[in-house]
Amino acid sequence: MPERIIIDTDMSIDVDDVGALCLAHALQDRNKAEILAVTHNTGLEQGVGAVSVINHYFGRDDIPIGAYRGPVPDALTVLRQALFNAPGHRTVTIVAIGHALNVLALLKSPGGLDLVKRKLTSDALSRWPVEVPTVFVSFDIGFWVRVGGVLKTGAPVNSPCRQAFVDFCGVVDDWAIRVRLGIPRWRQEVEQAERLEEHDH
Repeated sequence: MPERIIIDTDMSIDVDDVGALCLAHALQDRNKAEILAVTHNTGLEQGVGAVSVINHYFGRDDIPIGAYRGPVPDALTVLRQALFNAPGHRTVTIVAIGHALNVLALLKSPGGLDLVKRKLTSDALSRWPVEVPTVFVSFDIGFWVRVGGVLKTGAPVNSPCRQAFVDFCGVVDDWAIRVRLGIPRWRQEVEQAERLEEHDH
């Protein structure tokens, strides 16, 4: 069964969040993930447009998009609806990248804490209800891992994922992507890929 996820991104002046969202779509293509919603947590409206472009490229215009501020529905509304509509108990993971304003608004909203406790399996925040497991990715983990080379040289030329890395000088630190891969279910696959990468270098 695919991992149900909500991505809360600060996609703005860096390309790492583009990589994270593209990776999430690639995992959904392989039935490893199901993106329930994407929310944007900064005031840069162009970031919302970038999310929409990536969703469209992967043929998923139906994924709800919310924003802290921008030309789409309010992020809190989208978060609450996505969690409320998710089937089962503790079946959703929020992948929180960057600012936690939307997640804070969720916790402060009426019944928000209870909704989190009922619906979430894990998250990528350092402050959260103790009942919900957390994964936190620190600065040093992302700093030493460079990503984007394969996308830049091997992805289709019409891919917004590729173009983002081309425009951003090719390779970057991978904090957001590492957060994305920090979900426990995929940790073994990630560690195996890292060992192969180290062996090749």
